[in-house]
Amino acid sequence: MFRHLLQQLSVKAELTAAEISLLLSAIANDELNDTQLAAVLMGLLLKGVTPAETTAIVQAMRHYSVPIQPKVPEDLLDTCGTGGGLSTFNISTASAFVCAAAGIPVAKHGSRSISSLCGSADVLQALGVVLKQAPRAIEQMIEQIGIGFIHAPDFNPVMRRVLPVEASLGIKTIFYTLVGPLINPAQARRHLLGVFRQDLVEPTAYVADKLEFSRAMIVHGLDGVDELSLLGPTQILELENGQLTRYQICPEDFGLQRCKLADIGSQVPLESAELLRAIFAGKLHGPARDAVLLNSAGALMMGHRAANFAEGIQLAAQLIDEGKVTRKLRELVMMSHDLAAQPATPAVKNVVATGVESPTVAPLAAADPALVPPSAERIWQGILESAPDGILVLNQQGLVLVSNTAAGRLFELSPAHMFGHPYCTLLPADLQLQHRQQLAAVQQQAHIAQWEERMHDLQLAQRLIPINDGDNILLISRDITAQRRLEASEQNKRARLHTLIETLPDLIWLQDKAGRYLNCNHRFERFFGTPEALIKGRRDVDFLPAELAAALFQSFELALREKRAVLSWQWITFAGDGHQEYVEIIQTPFFDHHGVLNGVMGIARDVTAFKTTTDELTRHRDQLELIVAERTKGLSQAVTQLRQMQNQLIEAEKLSALGTVVAGISHEMNTPVGNILTATTALQGDVATIAGQLAGGILSRTTLAAHLQNSAQMLDLAVRSAQQTVQLINNFKQVATAQIAEQRRHFSLNELVEQKVQAMLPIFETLSLTVQNQLLAPIGCDSFPAAVGQIVGQLLQNCAQHAFVKRSNGQVVVQALVEEKQLQLSISDNGCGMTTAQQIRVFDPFFSANMSNGTGLGLPICKRLASGVLGGELTVSSQAGVGSTFTLTMPLVAPGYRTHS
Repeated sequence: MFRHLLQQLSVKAELTAAEISLLLSAIANDELNDTQLAAVLMGLLLKGVTPAETTAIVQAMRHYSVPIQPKVPEDLLDTCGTGGGLSTFNISTASAFVCAAAGIPVAKHGSRSISSLCGSADVLQALGVVLKQAPRAIEQMIEQIGIGFIHAPDFNPVMRRVLPVEASLGIKTIFYTLVGPLINPAQARRHLLGVFRQDLVEPTAYVADKLEFSRAMIVHGLDGVDELSLLGPTQILELENGQLTRYQICPEDFGLQRCKLADIGSQVPLESAELLRAIFAGKLHGPARDAVLLNSAGALMMGHRAANFAEGIQLAAQLIDEGKVTRKLRELVMMSHDLAAQPATPAVKNVVATGVESPTVAPLAAADPALVPPSAERIWQGILESAPDGILVLNQQGLVLVSNTAAGRLFELSPAHMFGHPYCTLLPADLQLQHRQQLAAVQQQAHIAQWEERMHDLQLAQRLIPINDGDNILLISRDITAQRRLEASEQNKRARLHTLIETLPDLIWLQDKAGRYLNCNHRFERFFGTPEALIKGRRDVDFLPAELAAALFQSFELALREKRAVLSWQWITFAGDGHQEYVEIIQTPFFDHHGVLNGVMGIARDVTAFKTTTDELTRHRDQLELIVAERTKGLSQAVTQLRQMQNQLIEAEKLSALGTVVAGISHEMNTPVGNILTATTALQGDVATIAGQLAGGILSRTTLAAHLQNSAQMLDLAVRSAQQTVQLINNFKQVATAQIAEQRRHFSLNELVEQKVQAMLPIFETLSLTVQNQLLAPIGCDSFPAAVGQIVGQLLQNCAQHAFVKRSNGQVVVQALVEEKQLQLSISDNGCGMTTAQQIRVFDPFFSANMSNGTGLGLPICKRLASGVLGGELTVSSQAGVGSTFTLTMPLVAPGYRTHS
């Protein structure tokens, strides 16, 4: 096992829970020598321990701990640090006493120091506390005075074996830094835990959560301080019921001054002990006291005695100033001595009967010496010391003859100091007279006197009992502070619950399993018209109409049978004033603390307004549905009519558009067709004239030559007009279909644009225009170069024809931008620009700002080519008097030919 474990550690493999259990078993049973144990500790230190491994180590070590199980009414609290070697005085130990003075049960777990000069065990021993205690003795301390110290090596064999080896190596492993504070044998579930390294905060919180701590505050102070620090900021990770909260505090947040390490340092246990005594006595103020107040505040928050640090600091200061912390220290010192030494009780003649031996005992003792009964004095002493109550035996003069340890704690004196003293003089001055009177009454009347009183901060139940025929008096003082607090708390809870139930506007009642009423609130009394006293023990049928009683009983039986809440709704009539309410009733089974079904709780809530509103809404909904149905029918008819009108409008728009196109075509073709008609008509007349002259034999050579010349001119005019007509028809076809003859191919946009620019240069120079081709980086396209070229050429031509009317020295700029495989080619000018109205119509067929200088078809053709062929779009932005920019946006790779619909 040892070799396998070292191999695992050498390769930094994570140990399983089973391997960890075997390792700790070997350590606990002393199966590893110091060398082997040192190797394991160094291996763990070099490898590093994961939170899961830490959890497994803690759980396994808890298994080997001697259990400490005090009977206390709330979770135990522990305050400790992991040690950082900074040698501060024992702040966490001081905080433990403050918490105990606040009534929090504290199980302080610790040992002697390895890294610093003074551990918790060191300072407590210097304060006079006896460290070596039996488990039951520590339980008694926690139960009776609220604090006990658990010396770690005495209660865990693993710690007892590991700590000396760690000390000899001068190192701090997981056993010292984290495991020690987490294996408290008393299973404290509330912790103020300081860690000296920031990287230990999260793992510690992880382990605390796995160990099901109810509340824990893991803190890390500046410069490795393992406590809430006065040196600077403190990082805090707070765990409560599995929920983590991270935050940071500084001393100045609470009006405390920052200090230096030397201000809270300590070199030896005696120095730390004197510091604690001076702080508790209120004689020392400054950084040391402030450090105790700040850390006590965090612990008081974990103990639910303070809601925040400010409140905790105030409470800690109050406890110290009132002397309660000093008293708690004195109680621990005295009780540790009493329980460790178990001093003999002085013999008192005739205090108890001595005839405890039976005549039948002698034969048994002779047969078996182990059966010899203890002496009566030993039995009496055992009873006294095991009793949690303070017990005094007095003589007729009221002098103390016998006292137990518990009485010593109440009077803050040891039994030896109380012996022979008048017990009344041991009491506070304000109680002495009452005790003398009670003592005199018991002596005179020989009866038992009992009463309650407040002594110091304790509530005591006192009993004076005459014994031994009145020769002696037994005083029993029972600390009932916790009991009375619990009773007061329960009374307050019951009062709050009663107030809550009575102020609720609902009917609330309880029924046993037979349906008999157990309790009800005032509103339920109004419903039945009868006080609760007359309702108890009766059933629904005794008060309600048969139908309503049957319905409620049916829900009652269902809730009992299926052990679940049952919901129903009923109209009920109040017997008190006769008004009706529509109520929502929920009947829920309830159980005792053992989980046994006891009956059903009912709650009826008035939902009349909701019912009325719902009914009204339902009525309105029905009316609305009827109205909507009627309106829907009307809307359907209207929609049908609108569709018919829409179709008619579409047809009308088509006819209007067709008229516009026809008018445009007629306008454009009127001139060439008219020229053809004029030329052919003139030619026809000339031919007739020549034919007549030829027939009459009067045709001359001169006339024929003139005719031929005129005919040639007419034919030339007709041909040119016919060609113009053909060009117009081709343009119309392109506007209609956006077709282009060239095939798709790869081409250089730079070369294409440059060709078009060069072709337009003569015209630009004639108009005193300059053109800048700013396409610098090569741009390749897989598209239709003819379409791109036609668009670029048309845009450049438009600049020459329209942009610089009555202007000179203009400028045209060609730019290109490629983003995400999209090309943006823009042609800008600083010409006359366009108005908003012109921009809207610029791509309409036959629209031109200068009809005498164009057909108005160039831009519509370019628009169709951009969208239909190139898969992009052509847009314009312009401002009158400033200029225009036309932008062609298209993919570098054309999607293919698309017919524009």
